[in-house]
Amino acid sequence: MLVLHKSMVIADLYFWFFISSTAYMVFTWQISFGLPPAYVYPSLKADTKLFYHARLSIFAVMPCIAGLAITNELAFFVPAGLVALWSGWRTRTLLLQRTQGPLPLLLIPLTAKWPMLIFDTWTIGGALLILQQFIR
Repeated sequence: MLVLHKSMVIADLYFWFFISSTAYMVFTWQISFGLPPAYVYPSLKADTKLFYHARLSIFAVMPCIAGLAITNELAFFVPAGLVALWSGWRTRTLLLQRTQGPLPLLLIPLTAKWPMLIFDTWTIGGALLILQQFIR
């Protein structure tokens, strides 16, 4: 049975928000770099805009994590989580602009209407599975 104290609830919510946001960011990078292969890309050359965005996101999260390490203030989880959410959403929009839709074998009426359905299912589902492991 899970027993929480009042002070633990806020700290846990900050931590869970950070973990789920970071997992979402990692899963968006994973699918945008081709794992699992779900989308048709116009060319096989590396997309430098996506690499620059990933690098910017990592450097944007670092000051928040450093602030957490130095001050031990759990509120630093919130801006780090917000940066991770922004990064995941920006990666999604970059992928939508650069792909030609799902692979033909994954093209069903739902993915024809919503081409990012596979992406959203993979990233949000993966983030929720990771969060479930931390909540137990």
